[in-house]
Amino acid sequence: MMAKRDIEMKKILANLLTLLFDHVEEPNNDDSSNTAPTHRNPDKEQVASSFPLPDPVNPDPELETLLDDFITEQTDMGADFGYYSNFSLKRSPLATAMSKFPSEKLTRLILLGAQRVRYLDQQLQELEDKAREEKLWYTCTDKPEYISLKKNRSYLHFLTRLLIRLRYSPEESDLISLIRWMCCLNKNDISNFRAPIPEVVGAIEKIIERDGLSPTLAAECRNLNVKLKQSRDPDSRNLEIYLASLLDTDDRVDIRPGEAWSDAVLADLNTMGPEERKKWNRFLLHCETLLKSQPDKKWIKKMQPLRHQIGSQPMMDLFKSWMAHYPKGRNNTKKGDPFEFSMSYLHHNIITGMLWACADQDSPDLCRFFATVAEQAYTSVRNIGPRSIKTGNACVQLLGQSRCNEALTLLTVLRTRVRAKPGLACIEKNLIPLARRMGIPEDEIDELAVPAYPLTHVGGASIPIGDCHAEISVDTNGKPQLSWINAKGKKQKSVPSEVKQEFSGELKELKASIGDLQKLIAAQKIRLDKLYMADKTWDYPTWKERYLDHPVVGIPARNCIWSFLGNSETFSGIHTEEGLMADFRGQPLPDSIATFQVALWHPMTDSNANIMGWRKWVEEREILQPFRQAHREIYILSDTEKKTITYSNRFAAQVVKQHQFNSLCGVRGWKNSLRLDVDNELPPPHLPIPHLNLRAEFTVEAAGEDTNDVGSFLYLSTDQVRFYPLNAPMRTGHSRGGEFRSVKGDEASPVKLSEIPEVIFSEVMRDIDLFVNVSSIGNDPTWFDRGPEDLRFHFWRAQSLGSLSEYGKIRLDLLTRIVPGLSIASRCSFSTDFLVVQGDLGTYKIHVGTGNVLKMPNEQFICIVKSGRLTKEKHPCFIPYEGDDILTLILSKALMLANDTAITDPTILSQINSRIE
Repeated sequence: MMAKRDIEMKKILANLLTLLFDHVEEPNNDDSSNTAPTHRNPDKEQVASSFPLPDPVNPDPELETLLDDFITEQTDMGADFGYYSNFSLKRSPLATAMSKFPSEKLTRLILLGAQRVRYLDQQLQELEDKAREEKLWYTCTDKPEYISLKKNRSYLHFLTRLLIRLRYSPEESDLISLIRWMCCLNKNDISNFRAPIPEVVGAIEKIIERDGLSPTLAAECRNLNVKLKQSRDPDSRNLEIYLASLLDTDDRVDIRPGEAWSDAVLADLNTMGPEERKKWNRFLLHCETLLKSQPDKKWIKKMQPLRHQIGSQPMMDLFKSWMAHYPKGRNNTKKGDPFEFSMSYLHHNIITGMLWACADQDSPDLCRFFATVAEQAYTSVRNIGPRSIKTGNACVQLLGQSRCNEALTLLTVLRTRVRAKPGLACIEKNLIPLARRMGIPEDEIDELAVPAYPLTHVGGASIPIGDCHAEISVDTNGKPQLSWINAKGKKQKSVPSEVKQEFSGELKELKASIGDLQKLIAAQKIRLDKLYMADKTWDYPTWKERYLDHPVVGIPARNCIWSFLGNSETFSGIHTEEGLMADFRGQPLPDSIATFQVALWHPMTDSNANIMGWRKWVEEREILQPFRQAHREIYILSDTEKKTITYSNRFAAQVVKQHQFNSLCGVRGWKNSLRLDVDNELPPPHLPIPHLNLRAEFTVEAAGEDTNDVGSFLYLSTDQVRFYPLNAPMRTGHSRGGEFRSVKGDEASPVKLSEIPEVIFSEVMRDIDLFVNVSSIGNDPTWFDRGPEDLRFHFWRAQSLGSLSEYGKIRLDLLTRIVPGLSIASRCSFSTDFLVVQGDLGTYKIHVGTGNVLKMPNEQFICIVKSGRLTKEKHPCFIPYEGDDILTLILSKALMLANDTAITDPTILSQINSRIE
């Protein structure tokens, strides 16, 4: 069935491609002609019945025979490799012999080989075009003739590139012949895939280092640069930049206007004098040549004198002022434009190069700058993905090389804030070696890398600056507040004038530290929540030092409930205002807990009476917990799951929004890949649990055929939850859907659900409930307008008004205690899974699971779309945890509907009044 569907999809794709290439003309960028080419390869007319050779290449029967022999040799050896293969001279005695030819003969051989590659590309193109005309394009690549040409092309392509790269030390005249041949190519052939461009540029660099740059070679290289500028291949365009730097031209750096940061660069360059601008142009041109996220020694050596001409500090100051505009996106697009944050690929090089130019200026301030740029670069942008993986990785690598203590802290904070997979991989790669250099064990990095500064005690500090004191306090939301005590001992909010005038450096450092502190506190909240999956315990003194009494970690830790585990007894307690650990009755815990082990309290490990006791405690004392703990959802193995033994269908048959689902996976540490409408195999979303040697898997597949502009499916349907040994073969399923199976055929046996530790099982199921609960189409009231003709409408109906999940049950339990304290309490009641609100124009039921609204008595659906005003409105009640947007939405809708005569939104009013008799 899958094979049949794939064939049908290939036929559809072939027809679409045929229509595309038959009717879409390619824009012509050549000013010398008014006729735009209508074919992907405009040089077809050059192909004659015999082997075509432009002027620089003269026929040579001996060398052509040698190339034929090389192809035969590789074919007989059964060599089969693609574009990225690591071809070696050791594989070929013939290639080894060729590499020893004199310069002139080797040049002719390389030219003949490169030209034949071009000829084979044209033959391959003809076969593709013919198949497309016959509407059989999808079968073209399977034909023996096509496969043979493709292999021969690969053999010669790797041969020519390898001979230039390894053994080519030409005379200038021979190199000029090769350059002139490349200048004969058309813009479609100027790419690293079709011609040995990187190797030729490398040969130019060698000859310049050996003999210097002669006027003749310089002129030919400039011609090559003009040709490279015409290329549509970004890699070739990068090589044009690098070649320009070898020629030491004073050309103006290619900074494109339109981006906020590039406009700032151009504005500053335009205000400079000729000599200063020339220095900056040379420096920025060199920065453009950094094609990777990390430079080599040669690049750094050339950069240093260029930076010295400008001055290290002026360079960094101006760079920082430019990068202040980096998060703003483009100036030439409207807000919300799909390409609002798109960047020229050249600008990635410049920014990365300037970052590495700062590498030897190690300081805490610079480390903060790197961390800020990294977070901005890794930020995902709609239709683009992360803004610049290259720039983000460069910042992380610079932090990994830093000697500042702040670098380790900043990397640990980035690890909690970054979602991009390549970024997380780069952070891990640099974080662990840095921790080792600092003598911190890998499993204790998160605990020992948290600094106390600027705080001196939990949640506060008093820092002397001159005759004044900076007073830092942290509010209940984890936001630092700064006030001052002036020289006269009076408290004030503004910065004292003497501090501004005499201690500007200390003031700048203090404000930067406070900015870091807010991010650090947020990161610690996330880290504490993830401790459940780590299943960690501490001895009491270690826990007290690293958590309870730590100036930063203590802020969220003192609002958490902790378990104290003795040999024969167990206590749970929370830190009180009196500085004691007390239970939910307010009774101090015994002194003997100082000899106990300590763990983060989980409701799964306690009785229902104690759970309700803790919920009442935090609500009555209005303790804002850093994450859901007292009100945490718990998931116990059901009778059905005991029967299925190795899998759970608890969250099967749901329809979710893929991109929201994918984002939530990243937040909770699950590994997932977007499902695209392509022929590809992907593993299910999965969560590694290393300390238990387990892996949790949640099976999903595409639901429907709706995709976005880049081919990502908009919706997924959910299936089973399973657990496997961590290193068991990973099952995969087709990107479009279908059965999941092991790639190697040896299907691993899943672990029995009853063997999974209770807390771990509960936490995994809680994650999945979060994914389904938040990203469900049932939360989207606009789905009602699609009507029953949409195949997923019945899923939406069931999810939008169905039974409550564990999240919904906790929300309902909390609402029953919150609502009686509201001003609209007399207008509210509860009915099964609904909050019922009595307005003046009607009676409304708000579903506690999704926030959707029905108007009684005929259960008419009322579509009220979430808005900023609804979700940000302050409510006259305390919510003991953060992050439940649906709870906030329910309260907002209840307050609005209870006073429905004051509603002014015509869309809502028309729905309310539409069926009033």
